[in-house]
Amino acid sequence: MRKYWREIARYPLYPQAMAIIILLGVLAWTANYSGGVGLLGAVLGIGYLGQYLIGVVQETTLGHAHPPGIVDEIVTQPGYLRLALLLVYLGTFVAAANAAQWLGIPLLAYLALGIGTAMLPAFIAVLSVVDDMREAGNPLRLRHFIFNTERGYYALGIPMIVMVWVAYALHGGLTSLFCLFAATYLLVALSHLLGFVACHRYAELNTDSEILKQGDTTRRRNVQQEALDALLSEIDGLVARGDPRTACDIMF
Repeated sequence: MRKYWREIARYPLYPQAMAIIILLGVLAWTANYSGGVGLLGAVLGIGYLGQYLIGVVQETTLGHAHPPGIVDEIVTQPGYLRLALLLVYLGTFVAAANAAQWLGIPLLAYLALGIGTAMLPAFIAVLSVVDDMREAGNPLRLRHFIFNTERGYYALGIPMIVMVWVAYALHGGLTSLFCLFAATYLLVALSHLLGFVACHRYAELNTDSEILKQGDTTRRRNVQQEALDALLSEIDGLVARGDPRTACDIMF
């Protein structure tokens, strides 16, 4: 893994990844000093763009060394459940930090931001490569991903937390913006690192890489086939029970 560190550092510098870094950084910067409506909009925007990081982990897990296309991973991303869970995650920690600030407990606000930032890459990684979405909230699952990076998670994650804290402390300004750019750069690099680990240690991490290899078209076809099989089974059951009229209505 140590030989791959140069590629991990270079990965966020590709144009597709850099565009996401700039967009996420600007959204986080506006959320830092905006009101309630602006904060909600920024969180929704960050969650929507955060789907790209799920694509980064998935593509890296499949062995791709370059970032995926922005349109493919954001506009055509079919993982609405993943998007919802990501928004819940972001909203929880942002709400906790704002509540602590409103109550006049700044240390608690920094703690909420620190924990939320620290666990975000692992949360995204688990969300990206497991079939059971409940695993994304499993602390043991998150810890398992972190430990398999061989301290690489800490090397990138600790500076990322510091950058977020500095940006939050400054409450706007160019320095705050550049700190958030640095934090999102590290977030993209960490997503790539976790995908790299999932690619090479899929047995230890118990990832569903075979499902990812099927591709979106195959997965949609499988879902359609399962729905058709269930429908035919229901029709057969109605006919066997002597209710062909209902079976005919369902078929049409």
